[in-house]
Amino acid sequence: MGQVNHIHSIEVTINNPDELYIATHDGLFRLMNGEVGLIGTDGSDFMGFAAHPTNQNILYSSGHNENTGGNLGLRISNDRGDSWSKLSNGIDGPVDFHSLGISSANPNILYGWHDKSVQVSSDGGATWGIGSNAIPTVFSFNPDPRDENKVTALTWQGVMKSEDRGITWVTAFDGLGKEAVTALLHKSK
Repeated sequence: MGQVNHIHSIEVTINNPDELYIATHDGLFRLMNGEVGLIGTDGSDFMGFAAHPTNQNILYSSGHNENTGGNLGLRISNDRGDSWSKLSNGIDGPVDFHSLGISSANPNILYGWHDKSVQVSSDGGATWGIGSNAIPTVFSFNPDPRDENKVTALTWQGVMKSEDRGITWVTAFDGLGKEAVTALLHKSK
């Protein structure tokens, strides 16, 4: 059984709500049936992590190499995290996405936060464009599950929203002020 410290992200698996992926500073872990274990042998820092919304085998990650500390770019696993391969460097990379989000409405659309800017991919992470550098540090991207053009970002200064795939951003909820927001739940259909 593995030790879980310094958690960056938690994702529920798509086919089993009792199974969680836990992306940490020391690798990717799975919590299932009350047991926690390291997935595979990669102990890298999983700063950014996202599970594909329709294919349980595909996972995305970004972060730092466990041995060199260098940025990993965007990586993909096609075997539920047992092994990883580099998918792309991102812009001016290799990047270290501290936040990753994937659209349920169109799983080819990914969002990443690196070096004070939003990067957006429309081809499953193979290539990237700059969305915006005009929003505060992003904790989490929450793409709208029904509209591939809409995404919210939880930031140091509240919730921001975009209706054009991350190009322009506005404050989503004026009543919250400029406080840090770290969790958001989209209502199901």
